[in-house]
Amino acid sequence: MMGADREQRHASILQLANILSTRGVRSEIVDKVRRESMIGETAHSTHKSPQRMIAEKLVAEDAVVREYLHKIYFFDYVIFPFRRDRLDGKYQTDFWKKKVPDN
Repeated sequence: MMGADREQRHASILQLANILSTRGVRSEIVDKVRRESMIGETAHSTHKSPQRMIAEKLVAEDAVVREYLHKIYFFDYVIFPFRRDRLDGKYQTDFWKKKVPDN
């Protein structure tokens, strides 16, 4: 996992660059992602934008939006394995493993 300190962040960025390279991403793109990430900002950064605050509010307040986001990204949490304690209750469980009764 990517840590907050500079050393952990740089190690994670280098690891990501290696993964992108081995997956066939053009070297110019890998270099651009690596360079911009190392300095802390990328062209698509949103953490300081006013639109991010609007989007976060929408996700927090709209159950339908949140449900769709859970469905889209849930298995990223399982595969990588990210902590699920901030997800809605259903998605903190292994609900998909429950056996469906035979009829």
